Amino acid sequence: MNDKIRLGILSLLMMISGVLHLIAGFLSIGLLELSVTLIIFTCFFLPLSFLLMIQIRKNSFAEKENIVIMSTTVSFLNILMLFTQILINSPQNRYDIYLILVLLIVIDIINFSFVFEFKSRIEQMEFNDKLNYFCMVVIRGLGISLVLNVLTWIGYPPDPNFLMILYVLLFGGLFIINGYFLFLKKKKKIIDIEVLILLFSALIIGLLLYFYFPHPNILISAFLYILIIPMIIYKIKIK
Repeated sequence: MNDKIRLGILSLLMMISGVLHLIAGFLSIGLLELSVTLIIFTCFFLPLSFLLMIQIRKNSFAEKENIVIMSTTVSFLNILMLFTQILINSPQNRYDIYLILVLLIVIDIINFSFVFEFKSRIEQMEFNDKLNYFCMVVIRGLGISLVLNVLTWIGYPPDPNFLMILYVLLFGGLFIINGYFLFLKKKKKIIDIEVLILLFSALIIGLLLYFYFPHPNILISAFLYILIIPMIIYKIKIK
C-alpha cells in the first residue's frame, strides 16, 4: 500500500471521526462538558481531514509534516478524552452516545497507528527518534488535555473551582510550549530536564489536589505523568 493510499484512508477516517463527533455532540446537548468537548474535536478533525486531502496530491513531505504531527497529537488526545468521558460516565444513560464514543476510540487508535508509522518510516527514525516523537506527542496531548479540563472545573464545587482552573491552565500551557520545543530542539538535553521537572511538579501537585477535589481526570493525568517520566529520564541518560 503506497503512501497516497495510506494517507487517503487516514483522511477519510478523520472525516468520519469529525462527522461522528458532530453527531455525538448534538446528541449530548444538555451535557455541557461532553457536548462542548465533542464539538471542539469536530473542529479539529474535519479541517485536518480536508487539509490532508489537499496535501496528498503534493509529493513533498515537508509541506504536510505539520498536518501529520497535528493529526498524531489530536488522535492521541482524542483517545485520552474519550476514555476519560466514558470513565466519568459523562453520557449518563444515553447508551447511543456510549456506542459512538467506543467507535471513535477504535478509529483514533487506527489513525494514531497510521500517522505514527508514516512519519517514522518517512524520516527513517531509529528507536530513540521514535521515542522522542512519542514523548512530544504525549506532552503536547497532555497540555491540550489539561487546558480542555477547564470545562470540567468550571462546574465543579466550589463553582467555579479557581484553584484547579489555575492548575490546568498553568501546566497545560507549559506542556504545550515544551512539547513544541521538544520537537523543535530534539537534541537539547536542557529541554528534557525542564520537561522532567514539570512532569514531577504536575504529578505531585495534582495528587495533593486530588485529596481536596477527587476527580478521575486528575488520576488519568497522573497515570500519563508516571508513564512518560521514565521515557524522559532514559532520553536524558543517552544524551
